[in-house]
Amino acid sequence: EEKIRLVQQAIEELGYVPNAFAKGLKTKRSCVISLVLHDTFNPQYMSLVNSVTKTAQKNEYSVMIYHSDRSVNKEKDALINSISNGVDGIILDPVGLKNDYIKEVIRQKIPVVFAGRSIRGINAPCVLANIKSGTYDAVSYLIQNGHRRIGFVTNSLNTNLSKESFEGYKKALDCFNIPMQPECIKTNASSHTGGY
Repeated sequence: EEKIRLVQQAIEELGYVPNAFAKGLKTKRSCVISLVLHDTFNPQYMSLVNSVTKTAQKNEYSVMIYHSDRSVNKEKDALINSISNGVDGIILDPVGLKNDYIKEVIRQKIPVVFAGRSIRGINAPCVLANIKSGTYDAVSYLIQNGHRRIGFVTNSLNTNLSKESFEGYKKALDCFNIPMQPECIKTNASSHTGGY
């Protein structure tokens, strides 16, 4: 007990802080998770960032956050940095439907969880929202409150998420016998400015 007391006293006097890197060399764990998102300024991602960081902190993990800016090259750089920093896992909202570097990450046995969308041909856990149902509910709510001209604004109708959302939009209009109005459908809104 005396030795323990002396060691603790020395820790306090010297302001000693354990070196996480050195500890990681011994344990083969960094206690760091990488979170790679399209747009860290988008409010829809903030709840994800909050949830991930709170859960990580409860489990004594840190989170490195990367902003891919919807660029496959920036996403690849984020994955390379994650690997070189020895992260224990990666949470990724993939930019496109194909990024061969993700396969390299998985081949190196780094756990990957997709958030927001999955990539066909890559076997990894995925957390998805029910986009079609959510859009249907939102459009139905507007209709039930007396609205009849309801716009649909999206980046493109070529992505799985946009297609699912558009299906929910069409389904709600059909259920309430409201004809679709092509002039109310706008694409190429990949940013706040584009959406505006």
